[in-house]
Amino acid sequence: MRFVLLLFSIIQVFILASCSSDWSNADEEFAQTYARILIAREKFPDTAKGNAEVLRIIKERGMEEPEFRQKFMSYSEKPEKLRAIMDTVHTRIRLKRVPIQ
Repeated sequence: MRFVLLLFSIIQVFILASCSSDWSNADEEFAQTYARILIAREKFPDTAKGNAEVLRIIKERGMEEPEFRQKFMSYSEKPEKLRAIMDTVHTRIRLKRVPIQ
C-alpha cells in the first residue's frame, strides 16, 4: 500500500511539473516558504511559538508578513496556480522533500 501511495505521489509531481510550464522562481519560492510554514505550524502547536517561527521563516525569505499575505491573496485570484502550488506543497511534505534553508 505504501508503495502505491509513493508511486502515486511521484507521478503527481511529474504531472504537475509537466503541466506547470509557467512555474516561475517566484512560485517555487512561495511553495517552499509555505511548506516550511505548514511544518512549523505542526511542530509548534502553541500559537505564540508557532507565530514566531512563521515570522522567522518569512523574514528569512526577505519578506514581511503583510507581503507574504499579499502574495497568498494574489495566488488565490488564480485558482489553478494556487491548486498547483498547494498540491506541490502537500506532495513535498508527504515525501519529506522540503528544503531546509
